[in-house]
Amino acid sequence: MLRCILSLPAGRRAVAWRFPRRDGVALRMNAAHQHDELEINLVTSGRCTYMVAGQPQQLRSRTLLWLFPDQPHLLMNWTRDFAMWIIVVSPDLVEEMTPRVPIFAERAPG
Repeated sequence: MLRCILSLPAGRRAVAWRFPRRDGVALRMNAAHQHDELEINLVTSGRCTYMVAGQPQQLRSRTLLWLFPDQPHLLMNWTRDFAMWIIVVSPDLVEEMTPRVPIFAERAPG
């Protein structure tokens, strides 16, 4: 399994960016990857398939997908009009926020 090291900008514990970038560039990965950070994807248009822990998930506009640390995932087969926001949150911010989010406080995700 490919392990990605995500480097958040200095002083930031979370970051967001558009996919594809405004210049139309879309990074393609050929294999599932995982990382230490929480990743949240909000699909704003189009459709795609996301492999999550080996299971295909069909995403479409207005889908919110939570990818937990160490959960393998791969974005694939997106339509020409596909766009989403990717939010990456550092482990220390997740730990700090967990007691404040009722669903996490009750059932901490694995």
